[in-house]
Amino acid sequence: MKNVIDIMLTKGSSFESFKNKLDMLLEGQEIGSKDKILSEIAAEPDITRKNRFEEVLDIYERYDKTCNSMSVRGFCGGL
Repeated sequence: MKNVIDIMLTKGSSFESFKNKLDMLLEGQEIGSKDKILSEIAAEPDITRKNRFEEVLDIYERYDKTCNSMSVRGFCGGL
């Protein structure tokens, strides 16, 4: 199984963009599911937070199946 770094780190990306992706994936995994994230988007009146949840959903859909939450959480704790 590939690790979180191999899956999420793209060539030429900065540490900051990688960390941001990790944080958003972890946030999505803590919310729990695509439907729950969509509910958060629908209920959020603040456009900035709504946009953040949309980014979280995008990252969640791309990486949740290949990066388990325990690995992401463990990796984030080490940064």
